[in-house]
Amino acid sequence: MSEHTETRVWEWIDCLDPFRIGRRVRWAECDPAGVAHTGRFPDFLLSAAELYLSHLLEAPAQVFLRQNDFVTPARALQMTFKRAMSPNQVMLITPYIQEILTTDFVIAIEAVDEIGDALFSGSVTLVTIPSMSERRSMAIPESARRKLQHGLRV
Repeated sequence: MSEHTETRVWEWIDCLDPFRIGRRVRWAECDPAGVAHTGRFPDFLLSAAELYLSHLLEAPAQVFLRQNDFVTPARALQMTFKRAMSPNQVMLITPYIQEILTTDFVIAIEAVDEIGDALFSGSVTLVTIPSMSERRSMAIPESARRKLQHGLRV
């Protein structure tokens, strides 16, 4: 086997306890100067949040939501950028449940590089509604609330 092995995997579950996602910045996500586009950071956050939600729900998030007759569109997104990232740079993203309210919940994340230096942090607030065609919130179903509570950081 050669010394150089190319990998095409750019997102993976790095650790289960605590839950952590590894993510490699792809060249296509960067500008010609080799800096990750600011517009990609929300994608990094939302992708990590969905993987984490699937982990907590013990099923692919969208499947669990459909089977339980509700959806969770984003109500708010917050991010703080701490350092630029370049192609092939690996980030380690640790998501957790920051807060669970009556109709919505917050998934927060912290992203660091491989030596632990902060890259960015943020959160997404998801609101529960009966369907995408209905614009009214509903209480988080108890089946989901129990599972979300496992992710609360104390």
